[in-house]
Amino acid sequence: MVSTALFTRVPRRHEPFDPDDTDRQRQPAVDYDTIGYMLLVTGKSEEALDTYRKALAITEKLAAAEPDTLSRQYDLSIIHNKIGDV
Repeated sequence: MVSTALFTRVPRRHEPFDPDDTDRQRQPAVDYDTIGYMLLVTGKSEEALDTYRKALAITEKLAAAEPDTLSRQYDLSIIHNKIGDV
């Protein structure tokens, strides 16, 4: 059984962020993405959607800060796709 309370605390271990280290700032979005998937496959669609939206907020911020970085735009497209799938 997936413990939602445990997984929603995981990304906090990355705080505070170095404002210049965008790769480290990306890690909580990756964690939220993983958690969202785990929630989705265990039938918790609403919680998965909320978690994916947390990943989206981080990803949008990074993509806006680095609009010419293709990997940021790619990350953004992936999380939008996952939200659409839910």
